[in-house]
Amino acid sequence: MITSPKGIKDILPQEEAYWDFVENAVKKTSKAYGFGRIRLPIIEKTKLFIKGTGKNTEIVKKEMYSFKTKGGDDLTLRPEGTPGVMRAYLERGMRSLIQPVKLYYFEPMFRHERPQHGRQRQFYQIGFETIGSDSSIIDAEIIQTVYNFLINLGIDNFVFQINSIGDINCRSKYKKVLQDCLSKNKSVLCDNCQKDLQDRIFNIFECKEEHCQQIVRISPKIIDNLCDLCRIHFKELLEILDEIEMPYSLNHSIVRGLDYYTRTVFEVLTVDEFGQMSSQLSLAGGGRYDSLSESIGGPKISGSGVAIGVERIISVLEDKNIDVSSGNKNPDIFIAQLGFTAKKYGLKLFDILVESGINVEATFSKDSLSPQLKLADSKGARYTIIIGEKELKDKNVLFSNMKSGNQEILQIKNLIPELKNRLNV
Repeated sequence: MITSPKGIKDILPQEEAYWDFVENAVKKTSKAYGFGRIRLPIIEKTKLFIKGTGKNTEIVKKEMYSFKTKGGDDLTLRPEGTPGVMRAYLERGMRSLIQPVKLYYFEPMFRHERPQHGRQRQFYQIGFETIGSDSSIIDAEIIQTVYNFLINLGIDNFVFQINSIGDINCRSKYKKVLQDCLSKNKSVLCDNCQKDLQDRIFNIFECKEEHCQQIVRISPKIIDNLCDLCRIHFKELLEILDEIEMPYSLNHSIVRGLDYYTRTVFEVLTVDEFGQMSSQLSLAGGGRYDSLSESIGGPKISGSGVAIGVERIISVLEDKNIDVSSGNKNPDIFIAQLGFTAKKYGLKLFDILVESGINVEATFSKDSLSPQLKLADSKGARYTIIIGEKELKDKNVLFSNMKSGNQEILQIKNLIPELKNRLNV
């Protein structure tokens, strides 16, 4: 039997309530903060990610699904959304719009990683991106957007960890300071960190080896090596977050492993009942990307954004037993039919009820009444309309209250106004 590729999951009907719940929250949040939806292509030119994400990043070196077309084009299934958003901003003339431009997406991404809980090879991300402003208040608004999005979902066991990695000049100077420190302790570092000392030195901050983390803790902090402008930008951000009483903690080890990040970077981590953070379940991550536009061939354009992992959000919703039924209203009417003629009329009646604004469900594949009534009960239907050959002959239907069990006969000619009256439609 042919099965799905490793790390690729189906989303089944019984899981859909969670996806609807999350997507409804995204729409509500994006409307409140003024983000317009952008639907990105699944396939982009490979060089977009090589130049934008960074040719030496883990994503580009190890995780991308790239291929050459019959026409010789080098294409890639998108591993992340931000480069595509910036490409669309530049290509589609959004520079002529009132700035900044605020966009959001809810899209599948693709990375060749080892599948595990909350991490698949096809996974979904929500992104909120603001392009066209270098103000620290934009960073604060992105953080506030994520915070309120999670709170609206009913998730409150998380913490923002924030850092500043400065601009390219700050990092260049800091890199030399850090290399001097790490070189003195090179023998203590793991093999991977030793290899990364030259080209990917900041990877040490994401290394899980305890002896590497011990060295990190005694190493110089980038926050102490920021230029005046970057220091002022970060100070302003923290002042804004304090003013709006946004909970956060500083973490000097957060650097985010993508080349385009500048200045503000942050992650959202879950915490347990004792307030301990879980580095294994990062719900979201983002920051400022003032160098991304130039890296993909555009002019200098500032931006700030965040990517949120949908599967990880749903995992938390499941763990917290959060009710996701809102927005998935139980049917007011369920139509049950007996006989071929009744099914034909039932199908017609179904359309009439939908057009009348009545929340209705039915199944036309079951012949006997009992399984239809069981289905109506399982779906929480308020009333069931039962149609049989005799009812059609007498031009009426049997109207059953699913809660009380009371039944009465309603005439077909008065059915719609009678239902609207009872349901206050």
